[in-house]
Amino acid sequence: MKNRRGKPGAKACLDAAHELPCTANEESDLMRVPNQEISDLPGPRGWPLIGNLLDFDAATLHFKLEAWAAEFGPNFPVHFGPKRLLVISEPQGVSEILRDRPEGFRRLSSFEPVFTELGVCGVFAAEGESWKRQRRIWMSSLNANQLRGFQQQLGNVTTRLLRRWQVCADQQRVLDIAEELMRYTVDVTMLFALGHDANTLEQDDDTIQQHLNQIFPALQRRIAAPFPLWRYFKRRADHQLDDALAQVRAEVDTLIARARERLAAQADDDKQPGCFLEVLLLARDADGSKFSDDDVFSNCLTALLAGEDTTANTLAWVLHYFCEHPDVFEAVRREADELMQGAAVPDARGFPAWLDATDAVINETLRLRPVAPYLLVTAQQDSIVQGLRIPPGTDVALLLRSAAGSAPCTLPAPSFSPFSGAGSEMKSPGNAATLPFGYGPRMCPGRNLALAEMRSVILMVARNFDLHAVTDSGPVREKLSFALMPDKLHIQLARREHLSAVSNP
Repeated sequence: MKNRRGKPGAKACLDAAHELPCTANEESDLMRVPNQEISDLPGPRGWPLIGNLLDFDAATLHFKLEAWAAEFGPNFPVHFGPKRLLVISEPQGVSEILRDRPEGFRRLSSFEPVFTELGVCGVFAAEGESWKRQRRIWMSSLNANQLRGFQQQLGNVTTRLLRRWQVCADQQRVLDIAEELMRYTVDVTMLFALGHDANTLEQDDDTIQQHLNQIFPALQRRIAAPFPLWRYFKRRADHQLDDALAQVRAEVDTLIARARERLAAQADDDKQPGCFLEVLLLARDADGSKFSDDDVFSNCLTALLAGEDTTANTLAWVLHYFCEHPDVFEAVRREADELMQGAAVPDARGFPAWLDATDAVINETLRLRPVAPYLLVTAQQDSIVQGLRIPPGTDVALLLRSAAGSAPCTLPAPSFSPFSGAGSEMKSPGNAATLPFGYGPRMCPGRNLALAEMRSVILMVARNFDLHAVTDSGPVREKLSFALMPDKLHIQLARREHLSAVSNP
């Protein structure tokens, strides 16, 4: 079978290879040509000048790329206008590129101006020495030891979520579960990053969060935009974004001033940061210099943007799978009952290093529904990746879900199996399940906090509630909006009757 360029497709190449008896090594040689050029790869046919632009939509781009990977093979080029994009979904190739960051490959070059314009020049947007400097601070404040001091606050927010959902269960309310979990992650992230108790679980008037709700979709639109039209002509949405950023900056600046006052009242040799903001204010470089207020704001905003949608949507997918797989939910419930010993909310300080059922479910969910189904980078030097030559300046899309063997387009379609099959490989940390957090030097520094949040909510839900999916609005679909999120995921909660004596904290 030929693709739209008239070249044999991936399936045809496989069929041809299987027609001859050969060893595994010989078959591998047939499948890969040493030092192959990007121009030699099959790919989708585009239009003159605009290339494949008409095939793309920001919310569904990952579907299109994954489908093309199934059609043309693990590596193929697409064109955004005159700009060529190399797509890689082969696991070994993805791992090589992630491991070779930031020297060999950096975040897509077009990202940096977008983040700079928005004032989000923190650790995720920075490169080079600036990134190394900020990364040290993030890693020191987000390691397991430092997070232990935050566990009591995490438990308090989880208790608020429990109380809110008990009321919803008693009223038999149908919940947009992703929106509900967003409130939870907002409260956790605000407390951790800014020392600010937004308490969106019990009230709706937090100023910072109202404006962040405008920043999230605007950031995604600008990242996905093929042309930066906003630099030449600002629409109403662009002015609203500017206003939202200004309001967030004003609110954070107020919190920065309060934090400085609190730290100034402490003795110089006994200053103890109470949140990530205060860690930034106390940080010093080797030469004694401190972070500027712009650096502090950028990293606080980065923490808010990175810590809310991502964790909330992953948790929403977990509850979705619980509804579809009651046997898996029951296994997690048994683990929760044994661990919590009558408590309604887990004591996060007593978490073991590994929770068999709970962590397997988290990892399997991240395999099938990663926070980001693809990652965009730019080659910094001439590289050979799995026999393919990648010249410097080449933009590369890494399909993380396809690399983990979990893209919906794969045949057979991937199934949710945390304890067997594909999921059996997810039962220990440090494998492909960690790809959604990145890999190598730029792995997400907030991984430990995200896992603590997910554990806390999953165990609380398993301990206290039964779940019932509500499908009146149609099947649950996924869409990409800053993070991979479920659309139309509606769930009704019911209390576990025999736990009434312990379920009112």
